[in-house]
Amino acid sequence: MHKENHENDKQHCTSQIQSLLCTERDLRHDAQEEELARDLPYRTEEIMTWFEKVNKSLWYHKRKWWKYRSELGQGAVARAFDLWRSNPAWYMHEVLVEDCAQKQGCCARGCGCCEKRQKTSTRLAAGHCALTCPCCRRLRGFELTPEEQKNIYNDFDLQGDKTFYDRIELASIWGLSLNSDKAPDDLIKLGCELGDAENPDDELCGIDRTDDEDGFSSKTVSSWIVAKCEQGVYGEEMDGRGLKNNNPGA
Repeated sequence: MHKENHENDKQHCTSQIQSLLCTERDLRHDAQEEELARDLPYRTEEIMTWFEKVNKSLWYHKRKWWKYRSELGQGAVARAFDLWRSNPAWYMHEVLVEDCAQKQGCCARGCGCCEKRQKTSTRLAAGHCALTCPCCRRLRGFELTPEEQKNIYNDFDLQGDKTFYDRIELASIWGLSLNSDKAPDDLIKLGCELGDAENPDDELCGIDRTDDEDGFSSKTVSSWIVAKCEQGVYGEEMDGRGLKNNNPGA
């Protein structure tokens, strides 16, 4: 009976952590979308409507985050989580840096955008690149359809891929790594944007210094969004990203 109760508690805790991590992904998606919205050179009625939808979604996911954090209770998991997250650079854990770099986020370059987010983003949204990252959008040179966004996020499903979940959960909740016995704070990798060919962290950070800096400019991205807003379709596309817990009307 005790073993059965323990297994039920463990499954419940895992479910709450999965929901928490999924909500944090939604928060990063919204916050990085908001970052782009703030930098737009235009303020048409359509853009302001889109901006309002982004802010509403961000507000909603902050509340969802607190719901799932509260459900962790006050036990060992919650205490470990709060201790690890008391370090504002927690998300620069080497496992999470590698994950961002391999997904061709800003940790794959020398821009330093991810590290800067601990100072510039909403606290709950500080973290690595979502598909809405303005820097990534500029450098990849193309936009993604709602269906493409959904498929890309689903490729790394925290609720469906146990191997991926285990790695991200250990780093995000506990500050640990399966491949290291180092203390959590020793696994934080800062200054990746300062790496060079002689810096051993270059390989970890995935820094590629061959990117064409004359690629898709932020002005081009802004113009694309302006055109979408004027067509009245961008708001619908934003809602089609296929993330979990992303319905502000729920």
